[in-house]
Amino acid sequence: MLDLDWLLRWHRSPAAWRDERNRRWKLMTTARFFALLLLLFSTQGCLGPNAFSVNDYRPQTTGVGQVYYQCLQGAQQPHAGGGFAAGGGTAYGSMSSGVVTNSTLLCACMGSEGYTLRGMTGGELFADIAFLPLEIPFALLGATGPVSCP
Repeated sequence: MLDLDWLLRWHRSPAAWRDERNRRWKLMTTARFFALLLLLFSTQGCLGPNAFSVNDYRPQTTGVGQVYYQCLQGAQQPHAGGGFAAGGGTAYGSMSSGVVTNSTLLCACMGSEGYTLRGMTGGELFADIAFLPLEIPFALLGATGPVSCP
């Protein structure tokens, strides 16, 4: 089948071309706005100091990386878990193992070495307040944000 839509558009007046161009521009602008809004909403939980980031500890001295690595090694604990379920004549089993980091131990170790987690900047605090209505549903669903020291 031959598509003659381009031919119909060719005979439009310049005003019709301008109207279609403006309509497409508004559509793209709206799409970009919602894409940016989605990006901001999806990254809002990443704001603030994080106990698992060496760059968030103060004072930033030359030895902070070495101390952090030693504390991180000490705070890691082996973890193993398994499960078994049976029903309908079928049985399922699963096992998993790995290492988990105890954030309380990490913070205590860094604190004993004289390092503290930095405070929130003004921009992070503003974004946290601005996105508070969005943080509540994520908190109820169990999504976690940055880990902070007690």
